[in-house]
Amino acid sequence: MENGLASVHFSAERSNYFRQLQSAEDQAKSRRLKIWKNFEDVKDEIKPEEDVSERKVEPKAVVVTEVTPELHVYVQFAKDVSN
Repeated sequence: MENGLASVHFSAERSNYFRQLQSAEDQAKSRRLKIWKNFEDVKDEIKPEEDVSERKVEPKAVVVTEVTPELHVYVQFAKDVSN
């Protein structure tokens, strides 16, 4: 890790050695060794877009026609339902 020959696999998060492995990877990244030679940390550059528009909610009356065991819900607009 610390020589830039490998990266930490996501499954290592459950390991007792995760912090040591992550630290070694970070050191290799900062020294730009081997696989980290052309590495650019893009998560600092990405900024989430601010959605300034207000959410418009239009409530509609519905009738629940079916709920499956997988919790899929099927509805019908109340104005379309004939009694």
